[in-house]
Amino acid sequence: MTLKVILFANYRETAGVKDVELDNVKTVQDIITELTSRYPGLSALLFQDGELKRYVNILVNGTGFKDLDGLSTPVHDGDEIKLFPPVSGG
Repeated sequence: MTLKVILFANYRETAGVKDVELDNVKTVQDIITELTSRYPGLSALLFQDGELKRYVNILVNGTGFKDLDGLSTPVHDGDEIKLFPPVSGG
């Protein structure tokens, strides 16, 4: 199974790529693990004190992973995964 993960803003800048194809991932946790393994600089942006920062936004087919099964959310071939930092505006 191959998934495409699209990175936004400072996640994209830190990784140096717009999107990443990942193989053999089954959950959102697997995606995070693989991304931080490939791009160690992402760890500081995603984690604090060993925990995923609460404002990290991960969409699985347009739905926030926290509204699904959190880090245990299963992912499947062809799913659209987007990873972006908090956004604000006014």
